[in-house]
Amino acid sequence: MTGGGRDRRHPHRPLVPEQIADFLGDRAIVSSDLLPGGKSNSNYRLLLSDGSDCVLRLLSARNASREAHLIEMAGELVPVPKVLSADSDWIALEFIPGRPLQCNPHELLQAGEVIARLQTRRFDCAGWIEADGSVTAFDFPEGDFTATMLGRDDVRAWLGEELADATARMIEQTLHLRDGLSDPRLVHGDFNPPNIVVRDGRIAAVLDWEFAHAGTRWMDVGNLLRHAPRELWEHVRQGLEQGGATLPEDWQARAELVDLSSALEFLASGRSDDFKRRCVRRLEGLVERYSTLRWRGDN
Repeated sequence: MTGGGRDRRHPHRPLVPEQIADFLGDRAIVSSDLLPGGKSNSNYRLLLSDGSDCVLRLLSARNASREAHLIEMAGELVPVPKVLSADSDWIALEFIPGRPLQCNPHELLQAGEVIARLQTRRFDCAGWIEADGSVTAFDFPEGDFTATMLGRDDVRAWLGEELADATARMIEQTLHLRDGLSDPRLVHGDFNPPNIVVRDGRIAAVLDWEFAHAGTRWMDVGNLLRHAPRELWEHVRQGLEQGGATLPEDWQARAELVDLSSALEFLASGRSDDFKRRCVRRLEGLVERYSTLRWRGDN
Protein backbone atom coordinates (compact mmCIF):
# COMPACT_ATOMS: atom_id res chain seq x y z
CA MET A 1 0.00 0.00 0.00
CA THR A 2 2.03 2.78 -1.36
CA GLY A 3 2.44 6.44 -2.10
CA GLY A 4 1.28 9.85 -0.97
CA GLY A 5 -2.08 11.59 -1.05
CA ARG A 6 -1.24 14.19 -3.69
CA ASP A 7 -0.18 11.46 -6.12
CA ARG A 8 -3.50 9.61 -6.01
CA ARG A 9 -5.27 8.62 -9.22
CA HIS A 10 -8.70 8.40 -7.55
CA PRO A 11 -10.15 10.11 -4.44
CA HIS A 12 -10.54 8.04 -1.29
CA ARG A 13 -13.83 6.18 -1.00
CA PRO A 14 -15.72 6.56 2.29
CA LEU A 15 -16.34 3.49 4.40
CA VAL A 16 -20.04 2.59 4.47
CA PRO A 17 -20.64 -0.33 6.89
CA GLU A 18 -23.89 -1.30 5.14
CA GLN A 19 -21.85 -2.05 2.02
CA ILE A 20 -20.10 -4.94 3.80
CA ALA A 21 -23.08 -6.12 5.87
CA ASP A 22 -22.81 -9.71 4.63
CA PHE A 23 -19.15 -9.85 5.69
CA LEU A 24 -19.82 -8.27 9.09
CA GLY A 25 -22.77 -10.46 9.99
CA ASP A 26 -23.61 -9.76 13.63
CA ARG A 27 -20.23 -8.10 14.25
CA ALA A 28 -19.83 -4.36 14.68
CA ILE A 29 -16.94 -2.16 13.57
CA VAL A 30 -15.17 -1.04 16.75
CA SER A 31 -12.67 1.18 14.94
CA SER A 32 -11.65 1.99 11.39
CA ASP A 33 -8.46 3.70 10.24
CA LEU A 34 -7.74 4.85 6.70
CA LEU A 35 -4.29 3.47 5.90
CA PRO A 36 -1.81 5.85 4.29
CA GLY A 37 -0.74 5.36 0.72
CA GLY A 38 -2.31 3.77 -2.28
CA LYS A 39 -2.84 5.48 -5.63
CA SER A 40 -6.21 4.09 -6.71
CA ASN A 41 -7.89 2.15 -3.90
CA SER A 42 -8.88 3.03 -0.33
CA ASN A 43 -7.57 0.74 2.41
CA TYR A 44 -9.11 0.67 5.90
CA ARG A 45 -7.87 -1.27 8.88
CA LEU A 46 -10.91 -2.54 10.77
CA LEU A 47 -11.13 -3.82 14.33
CA LEU A 48 -14.34 -5.81 14.76
CA SER A 49 -16.35 -6.58 17.88
CA ASP A 50 -15.25 -10.23 17.90
CA GLY A 51 -11.59 -9.14 18.05
CA SER A 52 -10.93 -9.66 14.34
CA ASP A 53 -8.35 -7.37 12.75
CA CYS A 54 -8.58 -7.01 8.97
CA VAL A 55 -7.97 -4.71 6.02
CA LEU A 56 -10.87 -3.64 3.83
CA ARG A 57 -9.85 -2.58 0.33
CA LEU A 58 -12.44 -0.43 -1.43
CA LEU A 59 -11.53 -0.74 -5.09
CA SER A 60 -11.76 1.95 -7.75
CA ALA A 61 -12.71 -0.73 -10.29
CA ARG A 62 -15.11 -3.63 -9.93
CA ASN A 63 -12.37 -6.27 -10.02
CA ALA A 64 -12.35 -7.78 -6.53
CA SER A 65 -12.78 -11.33 -7.83
CA ARG A 66 -9.73 -10.88 -10.05
CA GLU A 67 -7.60 -9.59 -7.16
CA ALA A 68 -8.79 -12.41 -4.91
CA HIS A 69 -7.79 -14.96 -7.56
CA LEU A 70 -4.35 -13.36 -7.93
CA ILE A 71 -3.74 -13.36 -4.18
CA GLU A 72 -4.71 -17.00 -3.89
CA MET A 73 -2.54 -17.94 -6.89
CA ALA A 74 0.44 -16.07 -5.49
CA GLY A 75 -0.18 -17.56 -2.05
CA GLU A 76 0.87 -20.95 -3.40
CA LEU A 77 4.35 -19.48 -3.93
CA VAL A 78 4.95 -16.60 -1.49
CA PRO A 79 3.42 -15.26 1.75
CA VAL A 80 0.28 -13.18 1.18
CA PRO A 81 -2.65 -12.07 3.36
CA LYS A 82 -5.59 -14.45 3.52
CA VAL A 83 -8.69 -13.43 1.58
CA LEU A 84 -11.57 -13.25 4.08
CA SER A 85 -14.39 -12.09 1.79
CA ALA A 86 -14.98 -10.18 -1.43
CA ASP A 87 -17.72 -8.52 -3.43
CA SER A 88 -17.60 -6.78 -6.79
CA ASP A 89 -15.76 -3.65 -5.61
CA TRP A 90 -14.27 -4.55 -2.22
CA ILE A 91 -12.13 -7.23 -0.69
CA ALA A 92 -11.48 -8.02 2.98
CA LEU A 93 -8.04 -9.35 3.84
CA GLU A 94 -6.25 -10.62 6.90
CA PHE A 95 -4.23 -7.84 8.55
CA ILE A 96 -0.52 -8.66 8.57
CA PRO A 97 1.40 -6.74 11.26
CA GLY A 98 4.90 -5.60 10.47
CA ARG A 99 6.81 -2.83 8.70
CA PRO A 100 7.81 -2.10 5.10
CA LEU A 101 10.88 -3.78 3.63
CA GLN A 102 14.15 -1.98 4.29
CA CYS A 103 16.83 -1.99 1.61
CA ASN A 104 19.49 -3.77 3.63
CA PRO A 105 21.44 -6.88 2.55
CA HIS A 106 19.36 -9.39 4.53
CA GLU A 107 15.96 -8.14 3.36
CA LEU A 108 17.00 -7.53 -0.25
CA LEU A 109 18.20 -11.12 -0.42
CA GLN A 110 14.81 -12.32 0.82
CA ALA A 111 13.03 -10.08 -1.68
CA GLY A 112 15.09 -11.60 -4.48
CA GLU A 113 14.04 -15.05 -3.31
CA VAL A 114 10.38 -14.03 -3.35
CA ILE A 115 10.66 -12.76 -6.93
CA ALA A 116 12.35 -15.98 -8.00
CA ARG A 117 9.54 -18.07 -6.50
CA LEU A 118 6.92 -15.99 -8.30
CA GLN A 119 8.76 -16.54 -11.57
CA THR A 120 8.28 -20.30 -11.32
CA ARG A 121 4.65 -19.74 -12.40
CA ARG A 122 4.65 -19.68 -16.21
CA PHE A 123 1.93 -18.80 -18.71
CA ASP A 124 1.28 -19.50 -22.38
CA CYS A 125 1.02 -15.81 -23.27
CA ALA A 126 1.65 -12.40 -21.75
CA GLY A 127 -1.28 -10.32 -20.56
CA TRP A 128 -3.69 -9.58 -17.72
CA ILE A 129 -4.66 -12.54 -15.56
CA GLU A 130 -8.44 -12.67 -15.21
CA ALA A 131 -10.59 -13.88 -12.31
CA ASP A 132 -11.10 -17.27 -13.98
CA GLY A 133 -7.35 -17.78 -14.51
CA SER A 134 -7.38 -17.00 -18.23
CA VAL A 135 -4.96 -14.44 -19.68
CA THR A 136 -6.11 -11.52 -21.83
CA ALA A 137 -3.26 -10.52 -24.11
CA PHE A 138 -1.88 -7.00 -23.85
CA ASP A 139 -3.10 -4.54 -26.47
CA PHE A 140 0.42 -3.80 -27.68
CA PRO A 141 3.95 -5.10 -27.17
CA GLU A 142 6.41 -3.40 -24.82
CA GLY A 143 8.25 -1.58 -27.61
CA ASP A 144 5.06 0.09 -28.80
CA PHE A 145 4.27 1.27 -25.27
CA THR A 146 7.60 3.02 -24.77
CA ALA A 147 7.39 4.56 -28.25
CA THR A 148 3.90 5.84 -27.47
CA MET A 149 5.04 7.36 -24.18
CA LEU A 150 8.05 9.04 -25.81
CA GLY A 151 5.72 10.58 -28.39
CA ARG A 152 3.58 12.31 -25.76
CA ASP A 153 4.02 16.06 -25.44
CA ASP A 154 3.90 15.97 -21.63
CA VAL A 155 6.65 13.34 -21.45
CA ARG A 156 8.87 15.18 -23.93
CA ALA A 157 8.35 18.42 -22.01
CA TRP A 158 9.88 16.81 -18.95
CA LEU A 159 12.71 15.10 -20.82
CA GLY A 160 13.57 17.81 -23.30
CA GLU A 161 14.01 16.95 -26.97
CA GLU A 162 17.64 15.89 -26.62
CA LEU A 163 17.10 13.37 -23.83
CA ALA A 164 13.83 12.15 -25.37
CA ASP A 165 15.57 11.39 -28.67
CA ALA A 166 18.54 9.81 -26.89
CA THR A 167 16.17 7.59 -24.89
CA ALA A 168 14.43 6.50 -28.10
CA ARG A 169 17.80 5.59 -29.66
CA MET A 170 18.83 3.65 -26.56
CA ILE A 171 15.56 1.71 -26.56
CA GLU A 172 16.12 0.75 -30.19
CA GLN A 173 19.70 -0.31 -29.47
CA THR A 174 18.74 -2.48 -26.49
CA LEU A 175 15.60 -4.22 -27.74
CA HIS A 176 17.40 -7.57 -27.53
CA LEU A 177 17.85 -7.05 -23.77
CA ARG A 178 14.18 -6.22 -23.14
CA ASP A 179 12.61 -9.25 -24.82
CA GLY A 180 10.96 -11.05 -21.94
CA LEU A 181 7.38 -11.51 -23.13
CA SER A 182 8.21 -14.67 -25.06
CA ASP A 183 8.54 -16.51 -21.73
CA PRO A 184 5.82 -14.94 -19.54
CA ARG A 185 5.96 -15.45 -15.78
CA LEU A 186 3.86 -14.32 -12.82
CA VAL A 187 4.70 -10.66 -12.20
CA HIS A 188 3.58 -8.67 -9.15
CA GLY A 189 3.83 -5.41 -11.08
CA ASP A 190 4.39 -3.07 -8.11
CA PHE A 191 7.17 -4.83 -6.20
CA ASN A 192 8.48 -2.04 -4.00
CA PRO A 193 9.24 -1.77 -0.25
CA PRO A 194 5.86 -0.42 0.99
CA ASN A 195 4.13 -3.46 -0.55
CA ILE A 196 6.38 -5.93 1.29
CA VAL A 197 5.68 -6.53 4.99
CA VAL A 198 8.57 -7.64 7.21
CA ARG A 199 8.07 -9.08 10.70
CA ASP A 200 10.80 -10.45 12.97
CA GLY A 201 13.37 -10.07 10.21
CA ARG A 202 11.44 -12.14 7.65
CA ILE A 203 9.12 -11.21 4.79
CA ALA A 204 5.66 -11.89 6.19
CA ALA A 205 3.50 -10.86 3.22
CA VAL A 206 3.47 -9.28 -0.22
CA LEU A 207 0.54 -6.87 -0.62
CA ASP A 208 -1.40 -5.13 -3.40
CA TRP A 209 -1.77 -7.55 -6.30
CA GLU A 210 -3.97 -5.35 -8.51
CA PHE A 211 -1.22 -4.89 -11.13
CA ALA A 212 -0.18 -8.55 -11.25
CA HIS A 213 0.00 -10.07 -14.71
CA ALA A 214 1.80 -12.56 -16.93
CA GLY A 215 4.87 -10.83 -18.30
CA THR A 216 8.62 -10.43 -18.34
CA ARG A 217 10.47 -11.79 -15.34
CA TRP A 218 12.65 -8.67 -15.26
CA MET A 219 9.88 -6.23 -14.28
CA ASP A 220 9.77 -7.05 -10.56
CA VAL A 221 13.56 -7.22 -10.45
CA GLY A 222 13.85 -3.78 -12.05
CA ASN A 223 11.25 -2.37 -9.66
CA LEU A 224 13.20 -3.63 -6.66
CA LEU A 225 16.55 -2.39 -8.01
CA ARG A 226 15.02 1.07 -8.50
CA HIS A 227 14.59 1.36 -4.72
CA ALA A 228 17.84 -0.32 -3.63
CA PRO A 229 21.31 1.27 -3.46
CA ARG A 230 23.42 0.07 -6.36
CA GLU A 231 26.10 -1.28 -4.03
CA LEU A 232 23.53 -3.72 -2.58
CA TRP A 233 22.29 -5.18 -5.87
CA GLU A 234 24.55 -8.17 -5.36
CA HIS A 235 22.30 -9.28 -2.50
CA VAL A 236 19.29 -9.20 -4.83
CA ARG A 237 21.24 -11.43 -7.21
CA GLN A 238 22.03 -13.86 -4.40
CA GLY A 239 18.38 -14.02 -3.42
CA LEU A 240 17.24 -14.62 -6.99
CA GLU A 241 19.69 -17.48 -7.38
CA GLN A 242 18.84 -18.96 -3.98
CA GLY A 243 15.22 -18.90 -5.09
CA GLY A 244 16.11 -20.95 -8.16
CA ALA A 245 16.48 -18.29 -10.86
CA THR A 246 19.17 -18.69 -13.50
CA LEU A 247 20.61 -15.28 -14.37
CA PRO A 248 22.55 -14.13 -17.43
CA GLU A 249 25.60 -11.94 -16.91
CA ASP A 250 23.67 -8.86 -18.03
CA TRP A 251 20.74 -9.41 -15.65
CA GLN A 252 21.07 -5.93 -14.11
CA ALA A 253 20.88 -4.24 -17.51
CA ARG A 254 17.83 -6.30 -18.49
CA ALA A 255 16.04 -5.37 -15.27
CA GLU A 256 16.87 -1.66 -15.48
CA LEU A 257 15.91 -1.41 -19.14
CA VAL A 258 12.54 -3.10 -18.60
CA ASP A 259 11.89 -0.73 -15.69
CA LEU A 260 12.50 2.39 -17.81
CA SER A 261 8.93 2.12 -19.08
CA SER A 262 7.72 2.90 -15.56
CA ALA A 263 9.73 6.15 -15.52
CA LEU A 264 8.11 7.21 -18.79
CA GLU A 265 4.65 6.32 -17.50
CA PHE A 266 5.24 8.31 -14.30
CA LEU A 267 6.11 11.40 -16.37
CA ALA A 268 2.62 11.26 -17.90
CA SER A 269 0.90 10.74 -14.55
CA GLY A 270 -0.33 13.03 -11.81
CA ARG A 271 2.72 12.35 -9.67
CA SER A 272 4.49 15.25 -7.97
CA ASP A 273 7.05 17.40 -9.79
CA ASP A 274 9.81 16.28 -7.40
CA PHE A 275 9.04 12.66 -8.22
CA LYS A 276 9.09 13.38 -11.95
CA ARG A 277 12.45 15.12 -11.66
CA ARG A 278 13.83 11.95 -10.07
CA CYS A 279 12.45 9.97 -13.02
CA VAL A 280 14.26 12.28 -15.44
CA ARG A 281 17.54 11.77 -13.56
CA ARG A 282 16.99 8.02 -13.66
CA LEU A 283 16.50 8.11 -17.43
CA GLU A 284 19.63 10.22 -17.83
CA GLY A 285 21.56 7.55 -15.93
CA LEU A 286 20.15 4.76 -18.08
CA VAL A 287 21.14 6.57 -21.27
CA GLU A 288 24.64 7.18 -19.93
CA ARG A 289 25.07 3.53 -18.97
CA TYR A 290 23.45 1.70 -21.85
CA SER A 291 23.43 3.88 -24.96
CA THR A 292 26.19 3.27 -27.50
CA LEU A 293 25.67 6.82 -28.82
CA ARG A 294 26.67 10.07 -27.17
CA TRP A 295 23.70 12.30 -26.49
CA ARG A 296 24.89 15.36 -24.59
CA GLY A 297 25.93 17.88 -27.22
CA ASP A 298 25.83 15.20 -29.93
CA ASN A 299 25.56 16.86 -33.37
